[in-house]
Amino acid sequence: MPDDLIRFKCKKCKNTIKAKPKYAGKKIACPGCEAPIRVPSPENATEQASEKKPKKEPGNSTVILRNAPSATESQKREATKLGIQFNDSITARELSELIEWEKKNRAKRIKQAQNKLEAMLAELTPMEFMEEMLLRRKTGVLILIDSDEFAGDVDNLPQCSAKILATDDLPPGSLPALLQHALAQLHAGEEVPHRRRQYNLEDDD
Repeated sequence: MPDDLIRFKCKKCKNTIKAKPKYAGKKIACPGCEAPIRVPSPENATEQASEKKPKKEPGNSTVILRNAPSATESQKREATKLGIQFNDSITARELSELIEWEKKNRAKRIKQAQNKLEAMLAELTPMEFMEEMLLRRKTGVLILIDSDEFAGDVDNLPQCSAKILATDDLPPGSLPALLQHALAQLHAGEEVPHRRRQYNLEDDD
């Protein structure tokens, strides 16, 4: 069985690291010294390996990135609340980096907000929006699709992956019935308001 691992060195501690190709381009913490390092592509790693190899210093070791621990349930809950999409097989380190990135990105959006409303919207996640609806005694679902995938054309819907969020008081298995009820209202000719409410985005004096 061929060895397709990516081999590269940590610039700080000089340890040799081996990573699976799926980690290429991802930023990790060196298992030896915890310094941030990005896994190179297989091509770049080959170029680095072809360069003149320095003498191996005592204490250098090889660390293989495999069988990393899976993300914990608390991590998954935090990521879900932040609106992060992830696979169930994601590792604890990968999800931790996504959470940290989202928090930094969120703080940046709030800092760049021009007024109170923009700051409030920048801070609000889809999950928190549903929690707010429940506080207002509203039960329902929120269906989200990627605007770039949709591109304003209903013909693109089959290629769009929908993300569905529901208020916590919605009983399990009741979502199809709720959607059927909404569709029945549409077929009955009831209009769905979709006009955007116009807000005064100027800062208060």
